Amino acid sequence: TAHPWLARLDPTAPQAVLLEQTDPLLAAAGAEAFLQTFYDLLTTLIGAGLTERLLRSVWAHSLSGPPQDPSP
Repeated sequence: TAHPWLARLDPTAPQAVLLEQTDPLLAAAGAEAFLQTFYDLLTTLIGAGLTERLLRSVWAHSLSGPPQDPSP
């Protein structure tokens, strides 16, 4: 719901075409939200430690770094 433009994209189009149809700032925000959701789900399934190790290379290429755990 935070990124309604994603619902309007044609899922049968190649990935590059989907991104070309979107403003770069919106695409980056959508990608960040997707990765955050994926990270949260993976953390609940396999734990924070293993998730961090598996996704370390992804965060190394990310501008914002790994998501911050909101729990103390």
